[in-house]
Amino acid sequence: MQKLFGTSGIRGHGENFLTDSFCVQVARAFDQFLLKTSLPGAISIGNDPRGSSPRIKTALTAGFNFTHREVFDQGTTCTPAMCYVLKNEPYQAAIMVTGSHIAEGLNGVKLFISGEEVSKIEELEIEDLFRNSKLEIRN
Repeated sequence: MQKLFGTSGIRGHGENFLTDSFCVQVARAFDQFLLKTSLPGAISIGNDPRGSSPRIKTALTAGFNFTHREVFDQGTTCTPAMCYVLKNEPYQAAIMVTGSHIAEGLNGVKLFISGEEVSKIEELEIEDLFRNSKLEIRN
């Protein structure tokens, strides 16, 4: 089975891999991880200007709306801005939709907590939730 995370977040084809349903499930798994780590508050989300980024961001937001987590859209921004908002605003976590330097047509999703990208150990926990858990709906 292919790993969910690569060297820097989740990367793949912007249309064929990062589908709407896939992104909803990623958001739900990240939400469950945040709850397990006692981070129940709002999340911030931003995107780069790649063509697939707004759709991916919308699908991730839908996943968080499904779990009743408040999401604040930072619009088109840069990756360091997502770390900045975690240190200076009342958010528990952040997501950046960015292909960074990878080829056109590809894209990525970076997850942040505590002002930095999630660790490799945290990635394994999130991947386990994504692959093996029955993700629950919060009321």
